[in-house]
Amino acid sequence: MTKFKKAAASIASIIAVTAIAGASILGCDGFANEPNESGAGTAAGPERKAAAARFGDGDYTFYFKNGATASGDCDGYSSEYGGVTTIYEWWRDDIKSWIKRLKAAGANIETNSDKYHSGYYWVSFDTSLIYGTGLHEMNGYTWRGEPTGAAYLRRNGTETKIKGTVDFKFAQADKDFNWESGEIKRHSRKGVSAAHRNKNIPELGIVFSWLNGIAEMNSVSARGYSVKTVEKNEAYLIDASTIEWFAYDDEG
Repeated sequence: MTKFKKAAASIASIIAVTAIAGASILGCDGFANEPNESGAGTAAGPERKAAAARFGDGDYTFYFKNGATASGDCDGYSSEYGGVTTIYEWWRDDIKSWIKRLKAAGANIETNSDKYHSGYYWVSFDTSLIYGTGLHEMNGYTWRGEPTGAAYLRRNGTETKIKGTVDFKFAQADKDFNWESGEIKRHSRKGVSAAHRNKNIPELGIVFSWLNGIAEMNSVSARGYSVKTVEKNEAYLIDASTIEWFAYDDEG
């Protein structure tokens, strides 16, 4: 082998080693990998519910008692009445975005995101700071229509689950539900907003699809909640003035 060929081979080896090292740092998509192998196999990862989360991956709004809100997508969350609310994210940058939103809403937070590590990142705050959690934005449509989730209410120490819901939002007295413009016309949302307008009580707006909303809301009424029918079987208002806590699970 000539000196020229030896030099070329040496350069090729250096390039190959550099490429392998670069791939291990950047990953096959060219973006920096975070050391987030949780050991949970395919059950863990972005856009998948963290094992520690009670409620599934989704796009949520946290309604603070000071009037602020914090909204966005997360890889699941937990909310315990009398305890803490914890939001989970697979990527560190995503949990940092939640930290900014929560601080902007006035929350004192705790987090495990101070440095890179394996597993999910989380940020938590005192549940007493919020009225509860609703759906921020729907996660798309199935072949049958809007995907269904579940709403949870707590009153007099007892929790009630409402199945088959497609939307669940909170509005304070004389405020609006602020549905996305593209969603306001779907399944009576406009009627819910109109029915709440000028009310002097906080209310929850709840919308159903493909399941019997009448049966669900009759059960809610039987538990002592004040329910107003906006459109039979589809859209309702619930008086939130005596509700201790509420939550939404986008994965039902």
